[in-house]
Amino acid sequence: MQKKDNTGEQLVYSLAEAADILGFSKPTMVKIVHMDGFPALRVGKRWLIPAQSLNAWLVNAASAQKVFE
Repeated sequence: MQKKDNTGEQLVYSLAEAADILGFSKPTMVKIVHMDGFPALRVGKRWLIPAQSLNAWLVNAASAQKVFE
């Protein structure tokens, strides 16, 4: 069951959900959650990725990315 906030937005994603959202395979997502600065929380054997933190991480990562043409 997905936990949602007052607005109906999902609060956290599982590792598989985050992989699906980002378009990565599950093994690639496992590597990403181990990266420094990635907003993931280990609870027992599960990884939880806060939805707002994932969005902020994407914005920060995208703005730090340099584009070369």
